[in-house]
Order: sequence, then structure tokens, then C-alpha cells
Amino acid sequence: MATATALLEPGRFLALVIGDLYAQGEWVPLGFACMEICRQAGLRLKAINVKDIQGNERGKGWRTNLWRYRALRHGLYLFKHEYVMIFQKPETPGAQTEPSTVQPLPQAR
Repeated sequence: MATATALLEPGRFLALVIGDLYAQGEWVPLGFACMEICRQAGLRLKAINVKDIQGNERGKGWRTNLWRYRALRHGLYLFKHEYVMIFQKPETPGAQTEPSTVQPLPQAR
């Protein structure tokens, strides 16, 4: 991450496209782990988009049943989404602000 942030000019954006991992019967949230690494490197999180990859025949060809068979045979999970995260390098060094606290929504009556 240090190399990417060094090459990124101040004020410019970095896009990260990543999915999660399912290994040894456990869901590993790689997207959120990478998000924290980018934030700790001083990048500001501007947006998170969840991209639905169902029906992605261009990426997998028309062999969705084959992919499903392979995943189930080897104990893998078929992910149906991935994350597109947008980060921005601050204009001035050290301008990374602390994450704002999220205020709870008022209770409906």
C-alpha cells in the first residue's frame, strides 16, 4: 500500500475492486480488511459500491453450472457480489481525519 500511496498524487483517486474469500469453512471479509489498510495508509474512503455479479456471462462464459459444480465439489462458496471502493488521497499530508461517528436514526413512533 505504501507504494500505491506514494505514486498517487494528492487529491487523486484510487479504486479498489475486491471480493471476499471463503476458506476452510469460514467467510473472510477481504474487502473490509483492505478498506482498513487503505484508510490506515492515509486515504479517505469516498464510496463503497456493492457490485452484483450474478448473470456475468461475459466473465464466466456460459458455464455457470460448471462453476457451481466446481465450487460445491471443493467446498467453496459462490460469491454473488464484489466491492468497488473509492479512496482519495488528501490534498495536504496528514489531512486524514478521524472517522466520523455515526449518529443513530431517530426512532419511529
